[in-house]
Amino acid sequence: MGLSASGLAGLTALLLPAAARACPNCYAASPGRVLNTYYLSTLLLSLLPFVIIAAVAVVGLRLYRGVVRQEDGGGRTDAPPAASPVH
Repeated sequence: MGLSASGLAGLTALLLPAAARACPNCYAASPGRVLNTYYLSTLLLSLLPFVIIAAVAVVGLRLYRGVVRQEDGGGRTDAPPAASPVH
């Protein structure tokens, strides 16, 4: 029991509009909230590389400052001098 050519054409005609509405590239068929979601996700994904670069730069700067402080003896200049032991 198969579909005739006209039955298959009718079924295709019924299913195609639903597939066209589900297409993410068809902006005209999308409501405003869906379009805002597309724009927001595009914005976030476009800014993501800059956020990653900034995070790596901050971590690198903190590591660099920590190494410089260790080489300078802790980097504290307001600490009182060490007391000499009493004999």
